[in-house]
Amino acid sequence: MKRSAAFTLIELLVVITLIAVLAGLILTAVGNMRKVSEREAGASQLRQVGIAIGAYVAENDGFMPGPMWPGQIPVYDSGEPGEQGKGRLAYHLAPYLGIDDPAVGDDIDILIPPAFREWSEANPSVNLPRTYVLNFLVESNGEIINPWGSLVADPPTEPKLRATVPGNAWAMTDADQQNPRVASAPWRTSTPEDIIHGDNRLALTFSGSVQRIEADELAVP
Repeated sequence: MKRSAAFTLIELLVVITLIAVLAGLILTAVGNMRKVSEREAGASQLRQVGIAIGAYVAENDGFMPGPMWPGQIPVYDSGEPGEQGKGRLAYHLAPYLGIDDPAVGDDIDILIPPAFREWSEANPSVNLPRTYVLNFLVESNGEIINPWGSLVADPPTEPKLRATVPGNAWAMTDADQQNPRVASAPWRTSTPEDIIHGDNRLALTFSGSVQRIEADELAVP
């Protein structure tokens, strides 16, 4: 008697289970690879921002750009008629990022981390989303300084000489609602609920290097 070549029910269930497990592993691996790719692209963008800040400092008597807003909107504004747009990195750094003739309202792509775009597309109703938060509280020689100057202060304060700022201090980092420098800000809801790069945020230091940064390093001194 010939034996049937068909699968038994148990064999079929085993095959389906194996396919489901393999599919899950593949999807997880693809998701992890995408996150790594987004993180690397975000780090590359931050390095370019660091180079642009260095070029600005070199052409402005050693001073940091500013005064600034702490939460950075990646949109160009001419600053006219008021100071609103002048508190954005987009305004100060456009010439140093190869953006020769930006129009008011233009997105400055290099100030938008790739991982941020996914959140932004899923939350189109968010008003004026902030991609980065600047470090307004840096310890330098036993005192706390604001390297960028502040438009939040009344009256506004002016930016500091880059040479007075410790190079290993973080200058800007990913903005999200869990970030200690964002958690109490009035614009916190204009940022992602969670860290966009998974376990750690990316940070640009004042020396121009990029590194992952832990939450305790973002605590208010």
